[in-house]
Amino acid sequence: QLYRLRPLSDGRHVLVEVDESRMPADHPADYNSLPRIAMPVSDRAGIAAASSGTPATIRVLVVATNGAVAAYGGNMQSLVQLAVAESNQGYVNSNVGITLQLAGYETTPYVESSSFSTDLARFRSTTDGVMDSIHTSRNTTRADVAVLVINNASSCGLASGIGSTAATAFAAVHWDCATGYYSFAHEIGHLQSARHDIATDPSTSPYAYGHGYRYEPATGARWRTIMAYACTAGCPRLNFWSNPNINYNGVPMGIASSADNQRVLVNTKAAVAAFR
Repeated sequence: QLYRLRPLSDGRHVLVEVDESRMPADHPADYNSLPRIAMPVSDRAGIAAASSGTPATIRVLVVATNGAVAAYGGNMQSLVQLAVAESNQGYVNSNVGITLQLAGYETTPYVESSSFSTDLARFRSTTDGVMDSIHTSRNTTRADVAVLVINNASSCGLASGIGSTAATAFAAVHWDCATGYYSFAHEIGHLQSARHDIATDPSTSPYAYGHGYRYEPATGARWRTIMAYACTAGCPRLNFWSNPNINYNGVPMGIASSADNQRVLVNTKAAVAAFR
């Protein structure tokens, strides 16, 4: 069973049980047309992939719309801090060697369009006159990536591509998916070239092994990793990246040839950490 810790406006916290079957879709249909953005990497082959390599720090600027803040009703900055903390725990759990730092948090009066792709394009653009000031904030805070938190329950999130450059390292996340369901980390994972489970997302670009993992035994507990979509019969999302070198209840959490997101993140973390 999945639970989420929710900070309240009065400083208290509440533990919320999550029914994953009622969560929004992971992405809008636009996901299927996302560009594959080439990244400079040093691929770690064979047994070396089990290592996390040189540690990297990735800094994230988070901007929340006033609509998302109002819909949440609690302390949005605390929610964002929790999303960052959960992301870091997932990196530790899976031996990724990334530290995610909250470079800055701010709000925007931007009125959402009801389209993830439109809102994300406006967030990313430097010249459309909509949210252009966030790019100054990004430079000032030296944020490698930027995430827009919105109030759009049609989906959980959308990244600008599979892989990223300094100019495209932007994503949008629905506030109610950001924590507990790990969509915040999920979208940043896409910016690092991580893909969904291979049954849902069979593309082998840029890495044949770059998929999330679903464990679906005939009997017993099912589960999935951060980048995997839900199982047909339901399976909780765990705060782990697919990694065949780590076991969960005695079961490898990936397959070396097809489901090793840890290796993808290790490959690309230095490039992302150098965006700013």
